Parts: sequence; C-alpha cells; structure tokens
Amino acid sequence: MIGSMDDRKNHALAFWALGLMGRGMDRNLGIASTLHVIGARRPTSDATRDALAFARANNVTVIEHHDASDTQVQEIRSTCLATLYLSWSEGFGLPILESLAQGIPVIASDIPRIEHTCPTAE
Repeated sequence: MIGSMDDRKNHALAFWALGLMGRGMDRNLGIASTLHVIGARRPTSDATRDALAFARANNVTVIEHHDASDTQVQEIRSTCLATLYLSWSEGFGLPILESLAQGIPVIASDIPRIEHTCPTAE
C-alpha cells in the first residue's frame, strides 16, 4: 500500500482482509503474507489500529516504510505481487500509474478520481 496511514486511505480494509486470510496460514509451513505500507503514519482511529493488530496477530507481517525515497519505493514495489490503493478520498492517484508502469497489478477503490486515472480498469 502506498500512501500515508490515515483513515481515508482505508488501510484497515487491507489489514482485516489479510488478517482473515492469515488465520488459516501457518508460518512454519512457509505460508504467510507480507504487507508493505509506504508513507507516513498519521493519527488513526481505533478501528485502523485494531485492524493492524488483528493482521499482525494472524500471520501477517506489516512492514512500515515512513520516509522511503522514490528509488526505495520502486525497489519495494518491485518485490510485491500487487499494489493496493484502497482510498475513499483521493486526488490524482499517481502511485497507481507508477505501479502499472513497473508492470505491477493494482487493486484500487472504485471511486471517481481513480476511474479518471485508469479509465480502462475493471
């Protein structure tokens, strides 16, 4: 996920979803999820903090990158299977285009601003 960790970016959705999937996974078998969160951590609601704790308690490794340079973001993104962009309120959505330019699939919110950034996305 790329974007500051604040409630409008909807990190809680990713934390809950991966945490639910992680419940059936076993780290000892080499099955686990890693979520890279790139961006500053802002004050968040209890719901976001609870979702983060739930994910971590259920075999999800959450790695936070608070001050990553553009080069570091590219390097991190190149190791990922997809970019999650789940914001409820967004401007242009540049990280979507950057991920697609690197050949990284994007899972994004279905909001008007994102539809303008990627009009052919389904």
